[in-house]
Amino acid sequence: MNLNRQRQPIRSNANRTTIPKPLAFLQYVAIGVLLLAAIVNGVRLLSNRGGPIVSVTDEELKVAFVGDTGYDEDYLDVLELIRAEGADFMVHLGDFDYDDNPNGFFEVTEEVLGDNFPIFAIVGNHDADLWDSNCGHPNGCYADLIASRLIELGVELDDESLDDQMYAATYRGLRMVFVGEDRDADDPTYASFVTRQLAADDQIWKICAWHENQEAMQVGDKDDRMGWEVYEACREQGAIIVNAHTHVYSRSHTLIDMTHQIVHPHAQRDAVLVGPGQTFVAVPSIGGHSIRDQVRCLPPEYPYGCKGEWASIYGADQGADYGALFITFNVDNDPYKAQGYFKNINGEVIDFFTITATTTQPTFEAVVLRPLADTFVSSAEPDTNFGSEPLLEVDAAAHKISYLKFDISDVDTSRVISAYVRLRVDNPSEDEQFVAIAETNDWDENEITYNMRLETGPPIFTLPGALDDVWVSLDITNTVRQWTEDEITVVIDSNENDGIDFVSSDGRADHPELVLVLSSQRGGAGATPAP
Repeated sequence: MNLNRQRQPIRSNANRTTIPKPLAFLQYVAIGVLLLAAIVNGVRLLSNRGGPIVSVTDEELKVAFVGDTGYDEDYLDVLELIRAEGADFMVHLGDFDYDDNPNGFFEVTEEVLGDNFPIFAIVGNHDADLWDSNCGHPNGCYADLIASRLIELGVELDDESLDDQMYAATYRGLRMVFVGEDRDADDPTYASFVTRQLAADDQIWKICAWHENQEAMQVGDKDDRMGWEVYEACREQGAIIVNAHTHVYSRSHTLIDMTHQIVHPHAQRDAVLVGPGQTFVAVPSIGGHSIRDQVRCLPPEYPYGCKGEWASIYGADQGADYGALFITFNVDNDPYKAQGYFKNINGEVIDFFTITATTTQPTFEAVVLRPLADTFVSSAEPDTNFGSEPLLEVDAAAHKISYLKFDISDVDTSRVISAYVRLRVDNPSEDEQFVAIAETNDWDENEITYNMRLETGPPIFTLPGALDDVWVSLDITNTVRQWTEDEITVVIDSNENDGIDFVSSDGRADHPELVLVLSSQRGGAGATPAP
């Protein structure tokens, strides 16, 4: 495709050739058929999804996503993979060369992909000093090189200067918004920019791209850098989120809440949904520089730990090799369907999944409640209150029982699709613990002792032990659906001697929470599953 082609001038009437009437009639018929097909297709886009007619990407548009590449031999192998897979363009998520050499990075890249291969990119933490177009470095400045290449290829940017580390573009029907890494986590600038660029947009497929992460949205050893506002802004606008920085590949399930990592109630490992209020996160950050261990959300095999948010993880623990994430949009003649896969340089497909776009809001909402009270009691000190302790302890050796009380008075329990108590493990156990419901909610966390312990009902859930420093989820869905009181007390007990500890509301971060997914209609248990 010649991206620089010019419009041909319109011919004057004097230069026109008269078409014989029979041929003209056939020409009109052909035009009518084409117009009818376009109308039918538009109606299909409207009626199949229940939303407005929207802009679509080119058919079978394939995009390669990479990050943390460097520019040595391993990156060259990744580039060869991108060329072999027939990608139409590349999105680079930052940390280009690690050697202060922007010109060198593009020379290596163009050696494999060619001078006219489109490359959209955003700054990484190792690129910051050489990002601004006036960086003055003899090896070039990234903002200038990236913008000038795209403009030469006919790409229209919202701003031709990338110095503020924010820009947006629509290319071949794909809307993309890029933000950088020079703002504090509580700065709303990036989130506001994303919303402005996407709120009035009519593209089916949208991308949010940046380099760094929030700790809970990666599985390496990175801490909070971006803040949750920009993640939530992208989710609200139905944009796929791609990051790098961790040197481990990971992809989430469909998420309906980024801040609390709440998974779509009907999530499937190999299928995700993208649309207003729901999306997924991919971190294709093993592009050639190095591969690191999975630090968070162990174990290293599926199903992973944390809050069940990860569908695929591929790092040093999984024997990873370098590669790229590919997403093909508008597949199988369906503008709302895409396919994604991560492939390594050995030709192995590590993660394959389908993506379905929707133009409507989810038919449910997520609610997160903190405990009104939480504590534990111990037979070893039967008259001692532990209401201000940073841990919730459970054991059978010295009998320890943990209690958590939640206020659900504002919850319409008939709308409950799922209800889970989520706890962060501070001391692991190989033994089982059981969950029950107390027969009363009349207790005070600053007064209750073992000698005042609560009567409980039968077990409703069994926790099969847990690793250290992971999240566990206690399923109390059926109980909450039938609950009629304003408060509910969850009890964790054990008949085994290998005790377990959880972080309490008085502990460090990662406090206990009750996560409720509620249907927009009464009788939420019958909500329609995701495709």
